[in-house]
Amino acid sequence: MMKTTKQITLISSSHEELGELNSNELYKILLEIKPEIIFEELFFTRSRENIYKYDIDKTVETIAINKYIYENKVIHVPVDFDYSSIINDVNIMYDKLNRIIDEKYKEHYQKKSYLIGKYGFKCLNSNKFEFIVDELKTIEKETIIELNDDKLTNTFNQWETINKIREDEIVKNVFKYSKENDYKDAVLIFGVAHKKSILQNIRNYSNEYNLKMSWKLYGFEYYNIFDS
Repeated sequence: MMKTTKQITLISSSHEELGELNSNELYKILLEIKPEIIFEELFFTRSRENIYKYDIDKTVETIAINKYIYENKVIHVPVDFDYSSIINDVNIMYDKLNRIIDEKYKEHYQKKSYLIGKYGFKCLNSNKFEFIVDELKTIEKETIIELNDDKLTNTFNQWETINKIREDEIVKNVFKYSKENDYKDAVLIFGVAHKKSILQNIRNYSNEYNLKMSWKLYGFEYYNIFDS
């Protein structure tokens, strides 16, 4: 019997609510797609204990996904790499960066916040938003270099390395699950900062796994990610 083509909708997200980007809107998107599988940028299952342990009880994704899982028959699949060992140092690093970052960073951050607040999820997969995210990353890196602080530099470099591992693991784990399990519709939800690398990794692994899979970007359903 021929297996059905697996369709995965990629949903970029942001953990904090802002205007049109909120848990209710994400919940509506899930109702619209009706996924059987929710792949998520998490390295742990969505048990109540884990939600409080890792302090994610009030994120956009947690509120929406928990509500959808409670009301619908769906399988939740965490696909991230465990980065818990470094998260405290990363939070300290970003707290310091946010206090000293220059006007150029604030300008791009304000553009990012404006787009999120006004257009919500529909803008997060756009090339314009990707450009702003790239600019913010560049400014962060330049600022770290200028600070010349060994501890911050080490944390920043470790975080960059771990994020590359995470983005690789997220995509590989989706492919591995899809190779071993049959389904029709799924979503992959991840932070918008990972979008560019995740798309590239999907292209890289598609030939290796050679599965019948169709990938869509939420808000840009007619955009072919393999043409990029």
